[in-house]
Amino acid sequence: MDSGALHCGAAQRKHGASFGGAAGALMLWLAPFVMLTVMATLAPLAVRAAGTAGNPGGAAGQQPAVAPAASASPVTPAAPVAPASLDGPAQLLAQQWAHLWNTESLEALVALYAKDGEFYPTSGERVAGQPALRALFAAALAGNKPAITMTSVSSARSGTIAFDAGEYVEIITRRANGAAFSVSGHYLLVCRQVAGGRWLISQQMWTESAQKAR
Repeated sequence: MDSGALHCGAAQRKHGASFGGAAGALMLWLAPFVMLTVMATLAPLAVRAAGTAGNPGGAAGQQPAVAPAASASPVTPAAPVAPASLDGPAQLLAQQWAHLWNTESLEALVALYAKDGEFYPTSGERVAGQPALRALFAAALAGNKPAITMTSVSSARSGTIAFDAGEYVEIITRRANGAAFSVSGHYLLVCRQVAGGRWLISQQMWTESAQKAR
C-alpha cells in the first residue's frame, strides 16, 4: 500500500472521529427529552395496569362481575318406610292391640278377636268368645289405667295362620289412689285369616315374670 492511500485513510479516520464526537454530544443533549417522553407515555399505562391488578374483573374503578350463585336443587324427603320387624300380620295385630289397650278403646279391642277367640291371662284361666273377652277387659280397665309396650321377638306365617311372640312391659296406675307399678313378661299371639282377607286373633297368652312398685 502506497503513502497516498495511507494519508487518505488517515484523513477518513480523522473525519469520522469528528463526526462521532458530534453525534455523541447530540445524544447526550437529547437524552433528558427522550426520558421525559418515555415516562409520559408509560405513566398512564402503569396506572391502568395497577387498577387492573387490583380489580381483575375489569378496568380500574370497576367492580368485577359476580356470577349468580347456582340455586340449590330442592331436596325431596324420602317416603317413610315401615319397619321390616312389623311386616307380619300377627306383629301388626299385636301393635294394634297395644294401642287400643292404652287408649282404652274397648269395642275396637274386642273386634280384633275372632268370635271364638281365646285369652289366657296370667291367672291361668281360659276366657273364650267376644262377650267374655269384653267383660274381662272392661273389669280390668275400670280400676286401672294401662300403658303397655309390646316388643316382637319372633314371628312367622304359614298360609292363613300366623303367630307373634315377644316381651311386654306395662305400667299400671290404680284409678282409686294413683299408685303405680310395672309388670313385665312374655306374650304369644296366634291369628288366622278369615273371609275377606282380614286377620283376627285366635289365641292370646300372657306370662308375668316381675312386678315392681313405682
